[in-house]
Formats: sequence, structure tokens, C-alpha cells
Amino acid sequence: MKTMNIDQLRKKAAAAKGKPTEPATVKLEDIRRDPAFQVRTGLDSANVRRLIGAYRSGTKVDPIVLAFCDDAPMPVIIDGHHRFEALEQIKQEAVDAIAVAVSRSEGRWLAAKANARHGRQLKRVELRRMFKTYVQTRQHVLRGGYSKDGRDLTGALKSYAEIAADIGVSKATVHKWMWTDFRKTALKMGGAEEFVGPGGLVEKSPEPQQEMRAFRASLSKLNTAFIDAEDYYARQEMLELLESTLASFRQQHAAEDELSTHWDGPDTTAEDAGHF
Repeated sequence: MKTMNIDQLRKKAAAAKGKPTEPATVKLEDIRRDPAFQVRTGLDSANVRRLIGAYRSGTKVDPIVLAFCDDAPMPVIIDGHHRFEALEQIKQEAVDAIAVAVSRSEGRWLAAKANARHGRQLKRVELRRMFKTYVQTRQHVLRGGYSKDGRDLTGALKSYAEIAADIGVSKATVHKWMWTDFRKTALKMGGAEEFVGPGGLVEKSPEPQQEMRAFRASLSKLNTAFIDAEDYYARQEMLELLESTLASFRQQHAAEDELSTHWDGPDTTAEDAGHF
């Protein structure tokens, strides 16, 4: 199959209006891999080796799926990270691909769903990342429909049970994660009351404000030390230390963005680990 220019593929995707294009061969160098479009914590080396064998033997392999997101100049992979890696390792220059034109938000959720469908079962830490992507891309917001009494539900929030069914974890887990990761949304969902989980156990809503109280208490002590300083140069040194510390905080915060595994907690076997 003749290699297609990436701009040609972009035009075909735009004309398809959100639907996938027909397969086309595109250069690997014209494709981006973006960590925000991957909920898995890493590639499965065994799967990559299997795909290398398939490509070398001429076995038919499904095209990868690309997304042209908003005005980004290059498409990103939303399904096919392992296939892309296998082709890179055997020094191939092109791959068969289909493409869609979507918003970045839509692309991220399509990628998360593809991660869940294909390959090994998602670990708990990866399910947590999928949940974060779900909320950040507003999949928890209804886009239409009516209630039994005729109310328009557009813009209403899904229930914990509906979100749990979409993600493939328990309702108790969704409630816990929502309170930990998206407290404002949890409050809008009316989840401030105690939540009764499986077996009748009462789960308290997490209180992230506790760490803020501790942080403010530490700032108060710093403020007191600054005010009570009896030497101009001591104050100057305090300011320099604060500026250096703040710069370090900013650097760490930028490195550990909202999709970082830093926020996911331990990867342990859970009651909902086998739902996929």
C-alpha cells in the first residue's frame, strides 16, 4: 500500500466527522506518542515480542488507531502503542493506520477505552488512571436523555453505580476515588453523607483538608519566624530559601501532573480487580 501524506490523512479524518477513516499506510515519524493517551503504566515486553514475530512472519496485524486532536499538527496513537513499538524495534518506517478527528478530551477517553479492551487486564493502579481520565474528559456528565418524570438530563451527573459500570470497578471504589481525586464533583453528587459499602460497612469520605490544615500550620510558623527575625540579612536568607523551595515545589508539581502514578496509591489486589 502506498504511503499517504499525513496532511492527506488529516483531511480524510476531518471529512469523516468523528468516524474512522479507511486504513492507510503512514510513516512512523509522522506519529506522536503522548503519555496522556495511555493509562497503562508501561508496555508489555512479551506482547511487543509477539507482535515483532507476527510482523516478521507476514501475519496480518490490525491497523493502529490515530487521533487528530483539535489543531495539533500531528496525530497521536489512541490504540496501538505495542504495535508501534514492535515496528520501531524492527526498523520499519511505516504502519497501516486508521484515523479519527476528535477533541483532545474525546481522544483521551477513546484511548483509555482501547487500553481496557486490549492486552492484559488492567492493574488497579491503571484502573485508577482510567477513572481519572473518565472524569477529566467529562464522561461522568450526561449528554442527553430524560428522566421518568420528563426532566431533561443533559448536563446532569451520572450516579456512582453508572460510573462503576463504565469503569468496571465496584461502586464503593468509585465513591472512594471520587472523594479523594475530585472532591468538588463528589460534593455535587451529594456524596457528603456516609457511604454504605459492600457488607454494610460504613466508609467515611476522605478528608484531604487535613493535609491543608497541616500545611497552613507550617506556613504560619514560617510567617512568625519571618516577622520575629531581628536581623535584616537573616530575613534576606529566609526569602532566598523560600524562593528556592518554591521553585523546587513547582518543578516537582509539573513533573507529577494529574495523570501521574504518584497519585494512584499502592497497586494492590482489590475486590474489583477482576472486573475487566
